[in-house]
Amino acid sequence: FSSDGSVLTAEEAKAAGKPVVWIQAQIHGNENSATEGALELIRRLAAGEFAEELNKVTVVVLPRWNLDGGRRYMRGTNILANRNIGLAGMDQNRDHMVLQSYFTKLIHKLVLGYDPGAVLDMHEMVYNNSAGRMKLDGIDTVYAEYQLHDIATLPGMNPNIPESVRNLAYNTFQKRIQDTLEGQGFYWHFYYESIATTSTPLPMVLSTDLRTWVPGNFSAS
Repeated sequence: FSSDGSVLTAEEAKAAGKPVVWIQAQIHGNENSATEGALELIRRLAAGEFAEELNKVTVVVLPRWNLDGGRRYMRGTNILANRNIGLAGMDQNRDHMVLQSYFTKLIHKLVLGYDPGAVLDMHEMVYNNSAGRMKLDGIDTVYAEYQLHDIATLPGMNPNIPESVRNLAYNTFQKRIQDTLEGQGFYWHFYYESIATTSTPLPMVLSTDLRTWVPGNFSAS
């Protein structure tokens, strides 16, 4: 999507001379609301609701990454039929380094072609009682019980990302997302992940800025 309506290919996006925003959804096939949100965004972009924004950026939307997993309501993909990948299929969200999946290879080529300045990866935290229980701010909860939050977000804080970009994502974009959502009455929280390993016998939680371990208020129940 672009203000002049003529941008389709990566070459045309570069020729437009505007930053590219890449939005992708449903890399996990059983997270349907991600695709529903992407399709609603496409509808609103096509209806001209973001005409002012499209004067400044080009928006590329991939509404469903995991085609076969989405059709089967399966987290991963089973296109690697000759591999022992289990009933849930191969998780393509863990395939960004090895690139075993055909879809992952193809989409990586597309992303590199468009060379986006910003990327949004949309998920859905499905209800799952099998996850380990923990206390979050004193509330006994299950990791996947995200009914406690309307939306959870997390900026990219990998050390490979330049510090200036990490600071912009964390201090500017993340803060604006939080303020906007809470200002509209939504319950927002950082995305969090419980972790328990042989080296960390008590459940630990990776802090929201991915810089420190925070055992603090989190404990097993």
